[in-house]
Amino acid sequence: MPPVKWNLDRYRDKKVASPPSDVLGDLVTDVSAPDNLTVVLTLAHPSAILFDSLSGCGIVSPTAFQKAGADNYAQSPVGTGPFSVKEQIANDHRTLVRNPDYAWPAPWFDNRGPAYPDTVIVKQLTDDATMYSALETGQVQVAPIPTQFLDQARKNANLTVVQGIENGIQYIGFNNQAAPFDNKNIRQAIGYAINRDEIIKVAWNGEADAIYGPLSPSQFGYSEAAETEARKQSYNTDTAKKMLAAEGWVPGSDGILAKDGKKFEVRFLFVPDDPSKRAAETIQSQLADIGIKIDLAPEDIAALKDETKKGTHQMFLLYITLVDPRSMEFQFPSSNINGTDRTRFKNDDLDKALLAMDAEIDPDKRKALVDAAERIIIDQRPEIPLAVKHLFYGYRKDQVGGMKFDVLAGAQYQDAYLLKP
Repeated sequence: MPPVKWNLDRYRDKKVASPPSDVLGDLVTDVSAPDNLTVVLTLAHPSAILFDSLSGCGIVSPTAFQKAGADNYAQSPVGTGPFSVKEQIANDHRTLVRNPDYAWPAPWFDNRGPAYPDTVIVKQLTDDATMYSALETGQVQVAPIPTQFLDQARKNANLTVVQGIENGIQYIGFNNQAAPFDNKNIRQAIGYAINRDEIIKVAWNGEADAIYGPLSPSQFGYSEAAETEARKQSYNTDTAKKMLAAEGWVPGSDGILAKDGKKFEVRFLFVPDDPSKRAAETIQSQLADIGIKIDLAPEDIAALKDETKKGTHQMFLLYITLVDPRSMEFQFPSSNINGTDRTRFKNDDLDKALLAMDAEIDPDKRKALVDAAERIIIDQRPEIPLAVKHLFYGYRKDQVGGMKFDVLAGAQYQDAYLLKP
């Protein structure tokens, strides 16, 4: 069986439950390969998101996969890129070696043959200070720069700092099926209590843009008109308090809101990296100002996502990153409850709008449909968008040359080479 067909059949198999199966499992009804250089996909309906979905589907070697087994393949991957994996140590590093036969780079690279470095070592450093220290001292040549070290990096004559922008948003999500967040007015009231500028300053050292609608400016279909409409729900604690009072929530003797003998106390999930921790603590303080008690609950990303699938959560801090506005199709259709609809939001009008958006292949017509979906989300507030982060990478210009970066500040290594000491 041709490798592309084998891979696509696996990706659309819902029993495998790979992320692409959420889209491809229902969209692609058949994959055929009339010859070794042709693949034919039969669709259930027209789809604007097909190619974006396929772009995230890596093509693996069926022979290697079947030899290693599904549980072990990730520990011994093979591929057709500029490097192959020589060694990988969990939670520490991965050693890549040059593929001498590689000769098919993207057209924007100058080097048309094998990569220049013999070896690339990718280290896993999760602590911000440790990661930046390794870059500044030259132990690593290329690394993300945490925003708290930007000023220091920009003053270092040996470093070049590259800036990009996220293809998605940081947001506060609610469990829309659980009280009190099943009430739109409560969700909107919390939105009025959120001071995005303060969160951006504390969590990301000012290196982000406040966002009020569900799409990043870097995503297709982003609507300035919809974003302007969303900004009408800007920071205003007086409005937040009035809306909560109108729903029967009144301050108790301890200052915490209560209704029918029950306090407004919420468990708030977040991934405990440094910026998310700072953001969560700031949100906790801001909601305390209107009488809502937030109990911080740090969880690793797998546990957080599992809890949102089960529906045992109340509020959470997370991000969504996709180039295409189908990010809304992941987040909000009722068909994805118990899956990627982590807000467990159900709205018939939005379901219809999202289906129409994803079925329209004319770009101009699709933009209008994206705008319509955005406006329903802005009105209903199943989530509170917070920010679009600036992304930063740095490299040691005294040690490496030929570096290129994409719009996300992602490092591209095909032209990179080590400088002579």
